Amino acid sequence: MVVALSVGIALAPDAGAHDPGQGRPTRDATLTVERVDAESVTVELDVRSASCGDLIARRTAVRRAGTTNVCTLEAAGSCRYRGAIDAEAEGRWFIYVELTEGDRQVELWAPLAGGEATASVQRPLYEPPERPSSGLQVVGGVTLYAAILGMLVFTVRSSAHIGAFVAGGKARR
Repeated sequence: MVVALSVGIALAPDAGAHDPGQGRPTRDATLTVERVDAESVTVELDVRSASCGDLIARRTAVRRAGTTNVCTLEAAGSCRYRGAIDAEAEGRWFIYVELTEGDRQVELWAPLAGGEATASVQRPLYEPPERPSSGLQVVGGVTLYAAILGMLVFTVRSSAHIGAFVAGGKARR
């Protein structure tokens, strides 16, 4: 079990963001999110680059607990992009900006908790990572559950043998 766990940890990819992880960084940027009212936020992306001609704004998205809202993201000057999107004041939202750079997608996100009026992050835009196939995830999940079930059966059987041994030892005294 220790060897299997060690191999799993050694082969696991690094993640620089919350699930599903962060891919290869591209250009430095600042993402600022500001709460407008109890229902919406404005989003502003400032890309620190000499030229942003190959960046095309796609959309802004907010995600929380299985809920996703999307809205447009528009160019607002040289290397600046703006949008507004619905995000209730309750709970923590993850606000994304999604753009296209040449033939690849890039994005950046910032968290905004319910009690916060603004959030700002300074880090690179990044390429979203490739997600593993769902078939691989199913096989991994089944294997993990089988291992857990095997350990549970082993524990129950061992405790029955230990209980019988202890009870037998007390009877001999």
